[in-house]
Amino acid sequence: MRPTFFVLVVALLLVPECFARNRSDWKNVQRLKPGSEIMIVLSDGRHTEGCVRSATDSKLEIVVPGGSYPAGGRDQNLDRRDIEKIMRVHTHDPFAPDPKLVLALAVAGGAVIGTTVGAIGDAEHGNNGRWLAGGLGGAGIGIFAWMAFYAGVSVFDLATLARHRTVIYENPGARTLARP
Repeated sequence: MRPTFFVLVVALLLVPECFARNRSDWKNVQRLKPGSEIMIVLSDGRHTEGCVRSATDSKLEIVVPGGSYPAGGRDQNLDRRDIEKIMRVHTHDPFAPDPKLVLALAVAGGAVIGTTVGAIGDAEHGNNGRWLAGGLGGAGIGIFAWMAFYAGVSVFDLATLARHRTVIYENPGARTLARP
């Protein structure tokens, strides 16, 4: 029983090492898609942020915010040897629903339901224009439902994903001279 337990404990301790990514591999940087937002710690301790434009074997080209960012900005070329650490910045959930689409669906759905209820009321009790009032009321309820839904999504986004950073590259040869 003891040898089995010992082997199991050793195996469980080694499992995280098996799945760990090699953070000193520059290919992790080269795999980034253009436009990916990153934060860079330079060897002299300075930080810079921007969006990836391209990465070669010896340098990284990013677009630093400025002007009409993200459409504009200024290019900055960084030598691979001057980079200590690169972190990918996740600012939002890529699977979050589009708020404009949800608003359109909520308003349209509320208007259709309200118009239908109003039309049924008109059919039962005579034509009093209930379909129009029902449609407008349903659209208003749809807007309020969208606001509640979007507020919930925004709170969840802020609580879980606001500026989450993942280290993708660490230069083992770089030494930071000064920490901010």
